Amino acid sequence: MPEFELAVRQAMRKKFYHGKVPEAQVVELQREVADQIVNQTLLLDEAKRRGIQPRGEKMKQAVSGFDERYGKSANWKENRERMLGQVVPELERRDVLEQLEQSVREVPVPKEEEVLAFYEARKDLFTEPEKLRLSLILLKVDPSSTKIVWDKAKEEGQAIYKRLLSGADFAELAKLHSGDASASSGGDMGYLHRGMLPKICRSRWTASSWA
Repeated sequence: MPEFELAVRQAMRKKFYHGKVPEAQVVELQREVADQIVNQTLLLDEAKRRGIQPRGEKMKQAVSGFDERYGKSANWKENRERMLGQVVPELERRDVLEQLEQSVREVPVPKEEEVLAFYEARKDLFTEPEKLRLSLILLKVDPSSTKIVWDKAKEEGQAIYKRLLSGADFAELAKLHSGDASASSGGDMGYLHRGMLPKICRSRWTASSWA
């Protein structure tokens, strides 16, 4: 691909002015150049889709600048058309990309009704799951325990629940009875939403407290 090979050579001269590229960096440089070509191609396609064209007056000024600078040169007089045929297309690409960048950066302030319409059409982008502060008292029981052990834990849970209904301090009971890591902080697990909790916690709230 001539364009790619030319771009690689130019990158080599620019990045390694001595002209010799370390062998270990050749592939990396080729990848960088390929990425640049792909990105520029995509940007030019987007500019074309938007109907952006090179500004004729700006191109005329650029050509006039070359004529003023090199007009007295015999080489310029002899090869002017060929040189401009190489330079002008690149100037046009740069101008198109510059206009595209400006159009992206210079976004007009939307009207209030436009903002409201956008919000109404995409409410999901501005909504997050409800969060509540959860405190937990967890009575740990080994899954392989006997029914007697399970029943005993159930009785303990019911007793704790009755004490809470009677006005006992949740944090103190959590510190005394909870087997969860949050026990030291009074069972406080911070702000969570239901999707962050284990299924058993989402379905059973008996030994938990939402604040």
